[in-house]
Amino acid sequence: MKDLYKILGVAKGASQQEIKSAYRKLAKKHHPDTNPDDTKIEEKFKEISAAYNILGDEKQRGRYDRGEIDETGQEKMSGFGGGGGGRTRTYRQSSSGFGGGAEDIFSEIFGNIRRGGFQEDRVEKGRDRKFAIEIEFTEAA
Repeated sequence: MKDLYKILGVAKGASQQEIKSAYRKLAKKHHPDTNPDDTKIEEKFKEISAAYNILGDEKQRGRYDRGEIDETGQEKMSGFGGGGGGRTRTYRQSSSGFGGGAEDIFSEIFGNIRRGGFQEDRVEKGRDRKFAIEIEFTEAA
């Protein structure tokens, strides 16, 4: 896991202005236009930009600092052990209620795991509604 603060070369307690200044300095140095045909510089620029996209936004930075999201901005899954808040899942409501019941929820969860992760922000056609429900593992069981 990469540390976004190290990527930008700032301390964790840095102000938003310090983060912005560090980003601008690094972006200028590693911009692909000033270093044409250098793929390493281009990758570094992308890494710097991704770090700033999270740390430059106060809400995202707070979520990153609390461990709610990872360095890519994706939600972190909490384990099944105690002490965690649990995972928030988003289910879609059809006109006849929630999907087809428990089978659809489990097929969504286990189907997504087989495909390499959760896909919470899919775009679907129709008049879908999103509901965020937080429940503990013991309640779900």
